Amino acid sequence: MKKLKRLLLALLLLVIVALVAAFFYVDTLAKHGVEKGATYALGVDTTLGNISLGIFSGKTGLDKLNVPNPGGFASPHFLSLGRAELDASVRDLMGEKVHVTRLAFKDIDVNLEKAKGQANYAVIMENLKKLESKDDATKEKESGNEKKFVIDLIDIENITVHVNLTPELEGLAPAIGNMTKPDVNIPKITLKNVGSDSEGGALISEVSDVVIKAILQAVIAKGGLPADMLADLQGRMAQLQNIDKLGLEMAGKAIGDLQDKAGKEIEKVTKDLGKDRLKDAGKDLTKDVTKDLGKGIGDLFGKDRK
Repeated sequence: MKKLKRLLLALLLLVIVALVAAFFYVDTLAKHGVEKGATYALGVDTTLGNISLGIFSGKTGLDKLNVPNPGGFASPHFLSLGRAELDASVRDLMGEKVHVTRLAFKDIDVNLEKAKGQANYAVIMENLKKLESKDDATKEKESGNEKKFVIDLIDIENITVHVNLTPELEGLAPAIGNMTKPDVNIPKITLKNVGSDSEGGALISEVSDVVIKAILQAVIAKGGLPADMLADLQGRMAQLQNIDKLGLEMAGKAIGDLQDKAGKEIEKVTKDLGKDRLKDAGKDLTKDVTKDLGKGIGDLFGKDRK
């Protein structure tokens, strides 16, 4: 009898050890999958601080995702994420196709930087463009990820966007110079049915693609950026796929309405300043140019833009 009890106890311990080992294996595998998928989509070495799999809670958490800048830019990162939570258990994540009812990203910090005629977001968006041109089989093979997701709802909360302008605008009068480095704050973006339009769902790289596009599209719609950067972003976004199918909502308003308003602001400010005047603003500091530029920027940063 004692031998049987000891045998049962030994078997129980082996099961516990196996479960713990499996948990850490899945944990490491999931962390690696997120990093590899995001890196493949964005073209920069994305890292994830930690992933915690909810064995009993049915929720999985991710902490401190960091998307670094491409080389040659001074800001600390292109994007950093404080915390993400998804309604999916370990059992859900073990399948080839994962259904997630809700994915929430919290505390997003973004740097949009232009230096020496180059923009950090341009490099990221060019990588997204290359990703979108590839078929599913190529994406799976090159990214090393085969797991796909269907996500009913993605909430992206508390987004702060910092702007670093080109050097030619930094030589303006101090008051105007400070206005040309605004922070844009977006309380919340909502995405619906990500991956549902594909029978197989969306790869991690494709989810990364959608989230980055959603953030940049919301920044364009919110406005508050310098006219040249706003126009550049909008032009690059137009080259990416399925912008009109993202199902974006921002703070309870349809993104399309805000996008139309931002487009009108671009036209208005561009007309006021003129392309050549904006380009040479840092060199021409006469009173008339400063006055016109200040007026144009003041119009762009209206009272309804915070």
